[in-house]
Amino acid sequence: MTSEKELPPSDRFSINRENFPALTAFFRGYLHQDFEEEFGSAAEAIAVFRADAGPDEWAAFMREWDLFWTLAGDLPVSRIARLMTKVLGGYWTPESHEEIQSAFSGWHDA
Repeated sequence: MTSEKELPPSDRFSINRENFPALTAFFRGYLHQDFEEEFGSAAEAIAVFRADAGPDEWAAFMREWDLFWTLAGDLPVSRIARLMTKVLGGYWTPESHEEIQSAFSGWHDA
């Protein structure tokens, strides 16, 4: 995985598929167009991913989520949802910051 220091200056803080490969894989593989039918919720999709992921995959996912939230967490939720769908390839369109935080909360200790 490419570290932040290895990225060109213009890409250090860009939210794109290349800089967030683990999140992209998660959004495409678990928060796909049928995720509500398959998992019921984003939180449950994360729980299933946690059970499926190996330790390294989970650690990469959490590192990237923390960086994503640091970079995007203060944006309007519509912009965050657009990043999740248009950039990372998912289909989840949360309606509030609280909905996002609720889905991703509690996983650091897992």
